[in-house]
Amino acid sequence: LFFILFPFAHCQQIDGSLSCHLWQQSSFYDKARIDINAWHLRWFSITFNQMTSIQVRAGNEAQKFIYPSFDTFQVDEAQLLLKIITVDSKKEYIFLAPSERILSVVVRKFEDM
Repeated sequence: LFFILFPFAHCQQIDGSLSCHLWQQSSFYDKARIDINAWHLRWFSITFNQMTSIQVRAGNEAQKFIYPSFDTFQVDEAQLLLKIITVDSKKEYIFLAPSERILSVVVRKFEDM
């Protein structure tokens, strides 16, 4: 039943790389205070020195996004949120994990980066 309600609550760990689904907060829709498009589901791949994602949306060609390096991250365990702050631009990226387990695995991976 859990998988039916949360079909994205799984992750893959292969050769030191972590791949999982996370929702990414849209800075555009968040600033416009429009809730309907505020979160985008993405498939993330995290290695020891790089984080990339591909948008999960039917009918769209997959476009890979490479995130800039980040020096700090913050965790809100109660809300299952992660925030990274990039080194160069001080831009913030906010992610929502589909489960406590996924959040925990991603946090451990971030700590190893």
